[in-house]
Amino acid sequence: MSGTKNMPVVRCKDCEALYIPPVYVCRKCHGQGIEEASCAGDGVVYTHTTIRVAPEALRDQAPYTIVIVELTPELRVTGRLEGGDIEGLEIGQPVRFTRVDEQGYWFSCSS
Repeated sequence: MSGTKNMPVVRCKDCEALYIPPVYVCRKCHGQGIEEASCAGDGVVYTHTTIRVAPEALRDQAPYTIVIVELTPELRVTGRLEGGDIEGLEIGQPVRFTRVDEQGYWFSCSS
């Protein structure tokens, strides 16, 4: 998947576990040496849902698709899928990180 952006994460200096959102103590080894890092933004759809009746603040954006993306076997992140209501989206489908903003992490389908 060419053109993939790196995704901001934090990493434990002791055991190298990755986390999103940031943590202050490693859940794996209880180390406190947490540092900013990045990881490849390539992943697969772990699960997804399409929001058709949105909260008031996001009503003009509906329908939109929320995905849980598995970046590694131990790292999953919730984000929005660019393109709104994606017909034919399947679990296991490759996606890539595109950006992070005040609404959260954004992904797009890989081609």
